[in-house]
Amino acid sequence: MDTTNAIDGALDGQDLSVNHMNTKISSRNQKVSPLLHLPAELRNKIYEYVLSDYKIQVEYVDTSVKGCVAKNFLSLTTTCRQVLQETQLLPTSLNVIEGYSQDLLIFLAGDVLDNTRLEAITKISIIFKFPGFYDPPEYHGAVKSQLRDLLQKLGGMPNISRVTIGCQMTAEEFEKRAGMRSGLLAHAQSVLGEQSGGKQIDVAVYHDSSFSTSTSTFFEYGLILSQFLIWTVYIWEVPELRNTIYNLVLGDWEFRLRITPAPYEFSCRLKGSNISGWHAQTRPGFALLKVCRQINAETRILPAQLSGFFIDAWRSPLLPVLHQILPVHLIGAIRHMRFMLMAGHDEAYMMEAVESIMEGLRGFKGLRRLDIKFRVGASLECKERFITYIKDWKTEESLLECVLFGGTKYGDWHDVEKWAV
Repeated sequence: MDTTNAIDGALDGQDLSVNHMNTKISSRNQKVSPLLHLPAELRNKIYEYVLSDYKIQVEYVDTSVKGCVAKNFLSLTTTCRQVLQETQLLPTSLNVIEGYSQDLLIFLAGDVLDNTRLEAITKISIIFKFPGFYDPPEYHGAVKSQLRDLLQKLGGMPNISRVTIGCQMTAEEFEKRAGMRSGLLAHAQSVLGEQSGGKQIDVAVYHDSSFSTSTSTFFEYGLILSQFLIWTVYIWEVPELRNTIYNLVLGDWEFRLRITPAPYEFSCRLKGSNISGWHAQTRPGFALLKVCRQINAETRILPAQLSGFFIDAWRSPLLPVLHQILPVHLIGAIRHMRFMLMAGHDEAYMMEAVESIMEGLRGFKGLRRLDIKFRVGASLECKERFITYIKDWKTEESLLECVLFGGTKYGDWHDVEKWAV
C-alpha cells in the first residue's frame, strides 16, 4: 500500500481529491491493498479489534500533555487516507477515556482533539484522589464543584453512555464511606439528567487504587497487529503465521483469582461464590477471539494453555467457583496453576484441607505445572501428605512438574523454602 504524501495530507484534513497525485495514490491503494479489498463489514471488525478495549489515559503536567495519545496504538489510523477516514472516530468512540478530574477538564476543552472526535466519546472515567480518611470538608466541596463542571460538559456530549467516578483511596476507607459514595452517585445522576435532557446515561462510583498514566503495554500490540492485518489475505493462507499472532496476543500473561470467605456484599456479586478479586491482564487480547468463527475455533483454548492461573484461596472447592467464570473448554486447557492456601495459623484446617484441595486440583485435567504454597509453620506431616498425593498424580503422567513452597508471608513467593516433587 503506497502511503507516500497521502498520510500528511489526510492528517491536515484535506479531501481525497485535493490534487491529481493524491487521487492517483488513492486509486492505486484501492486496487492493490488486501485490506481495502475486504468487505466493509470485515474491515470494521478489524478496526474495532485493533482500536478497542483500551483505556486512553490523560495527564497534564503544567501546560503539556503527557500520556494522552499512544502513538503505536493509533498507527492503523495513519495507514492511508481511506483508512483514516474510516477509523478517525474509533479511538475515542470504542475506548474509555480516563484521567484525573482536573486533567479531563483541560482535555475536554478541545485543545488536544477537535470537537468531532470529542463528541464521539462514549465512555469516560473520572478519577479523584482523596488525601486520607479524615479529608477536610473543603476538599469534598472542591470535589463536588469540579465534578459538576465535568458533568455539565459531559451531559451535553451527544454520544456519552457511561460515566464512572473512581475514588483513589484504600479499600478499607472506600467501604467505610457509604455516605460519600451515595452522595457522589446522586450528584452525578442529577447533573447529568439536567444537562442531557433526560437521556439515559449509566453512572457508577468505584474504588480505584491502581490508576497510572504510564503507557500501557497493550498499545505496542496495536502497531504489530495493524501491520499484520494490512496483509489479512496473506495471513489467512499461512496457519504458521496466524499461530504466531495468536501466541503473541493471547499468551504469556497472568490470571489472578482471590477466593475468600468475605461477606456477600464485599464480593464481586457472582451468585454462589465469594470471589473478592478477579483480574486478567489479557483482556484487550480477548477481542481477537471474536473476529470470526474460524479465529474463535483456532484460539478459544489458547488463553488457558499459554498463561498462568494464580489463585489465592481459603476454601478448597475450586472447580465450582471457576465454572462460574470460565467455560469448561478453558478449565480443561489450563496448563500452569499457582495455588496459595491462605489458612493462617490454622494447622488443623490445613491438615483436613489437603485431601479436598488435591481432589479439586485434579479436576483440572490438562494441568502440567502446579505450584502450591502454604505457611512454612505448618507441620511436616502436612507437607508429606501433599507430596504423597502429588507423586500419585505424577505417576499417572498427566502432571509433569510440581513445586511446594513454604513461606512466612502469603504475598511473597521468593522468600520461601522450596521442595520439588
